[in-house]
Amino acid sequence: MSQNAINLMNVDSCILDASCVLKELIENSIDAGASKITIKIEKEGLQLIQIVDNGKGMSSQDMLLSIEKHTSSINNEKDELEKSKSLGFRGLALQQICKLGQTEITSRQKHRSRGSYLRLTDGKYEPVKECYSEIGTKIIIRNLFYNSPSHKETSTSGKQELTKIIKVINRYAIGYPFIGFKTSIDGKKDFIFEKESKETINPLFSRIKKIHGKKISEDIIYYNGEKGEITFNLFYSNKLSLFKTERNQFYYINNRPFFNEKVQEILNKIYSDTFSTSRYPAFFLFISLPNSEINYRLDPNKFNIHFHNEKETLEKLTNFLNEAFHGNQKINKNDEKKEIILNGSFVNFHKSFILEQTNSGISITDTEKNKKIEISIESLIKLFE
Repeated sequence: MSQNAINLMNVDSCILDASCVLKELIENSIDAGASKITIKIEKEGLQLIQIVDNGKGMSSQDMLLSIEKHTSSINNEKDELEKSKSLGFRGLALQQICKLGQTEITSRQKHRSRGSYLRLTDGKYEPVKECYSEIGTKIIIRNLFYNSPSHKETSTSGKQELTKIIKVINRYAIGYPFIGFKTSIDGKKDFIFEKESKETINPLFSRIKKIHGKKISEDIIYYNGEKGEITFNLFYSNKLSLFKTERNQFYYINNRPFFNEKVQEILNKIYSDTFSTSRYPAFFLFISLPNSEINYRLDPNKFNIHFHNEKETLEKLTNFLNEAFHGNQKINKNDEKKEIILNGSFVNFHKSFILEQTNSGISITDTEKNKKIEISIESLIKLFE
């Protein structure tokens, strides 16, 4: 990167703990076009973080470049930096990680018969060796922070750190349903999320259900819409399934997990006003808009984002949410029966079935068997004659 591009970014350290390391490595795998990511964690990531992907891989020259500061696939100019869809656009993380742990990188490109192997300690590397390798990249980080007592002192307790690691994996697994994720923790606990089929009716909802289970997914309502060049997809729990805190609220922008305090405030206020509740719903909000409208540069971890046209974007979000919640206010509970007035949305009910309003009537989908039947308005009228 040119000095001009570097100056545009906040270049403070983005590696605060093991979950930050894993986040950066997952983003690298996604940028590499991986459809499968396998993760191993030992001792909350301090003993081992291993990530293997089937992405495009690196040549030996690219491998050496990847560990240099401010090396990135992004061009040098400001407009390219702002419009980039790349997750790891800073060119900082891997270089920092290699200084904080004993690192091994193995990678092979599709058109090559052999791969390359690089080993680093304290950021210093040995000569690259040729080796056998599957197509893609494997990165192993051992003894994270062994040479940085300050990082160890600021790290959270083991249980808290493991919770943060699992949350990072789940966030990206939801945002990228067409990537398979397999995670092994201390060789005992496996989390496997196969990549969603292109034929899946709603891959985002399918992945949400697999990760968060029935506690959240059974009472989910879905609504989508467009406001100008912004597309919204919202999954939210009805007022029969609310929580004491905001911990079940997740936000995505162009598939990337993000947080924006004003977005969260608007969501909860409109929901609270609409449904007259002081408790918090589960939210999964997906926003798609041009990358040039988003500013990631103010946060080293690229998580807290800002909008260039904040007022206009938040107004569009407010209008969308009012439409989403309008018409879904009446919920009657009688044992296990739920009656929900639908307005361009669907409701998950009766275990694996989804009832959805369509232009011509309704459809019922069995998400486990991936089968769908459609019933026209004319047929419904005849049933009640």
